Amino acid sequence: MNLFSWFVRAGRVAESDQRKWRVRIFGYDPTAGRTEEGPCKGFITTRYVAAATATMAREVALSLVITDTHLAKIVRTEWGGQPVVSSEDVAELESFKGIRAPGGGYTFFDSSDEPQ
Repeated sequence: MNLFSWFVRAGRVAESDQRKWRVRIFGYDPTAGRTEEGPCKGFITTRYVAAATATMAREVALSLVITDTHLAKIVRTEWGGQPVVSSEDVAELESFKGIRAPGGGYTFFDSSDEPQ
């Protein structure tokens, strides 16, 4: 159950207030250092969530990423710790038609993999 579902079940948000959002999330390894372009190691992902406001959508999406056990295994093995995560942007959608909400997967980057 996501955070929005909890708010609906708790009676804090009416089902009719449910809006659909795309949230882009950026995460990085704080121990890997930085270059002029930004962090050396990190990931980008997108989550699709239902929430009453953009702020709630951001919180739900970040919660989905932070509690993802698959991501936790990857960063624990590869990075040795927790990533720092933030949302890149939040956009309201008309519907989730054609989208497998909440979405999944990550695109990882490592600046040491870039060709010289």
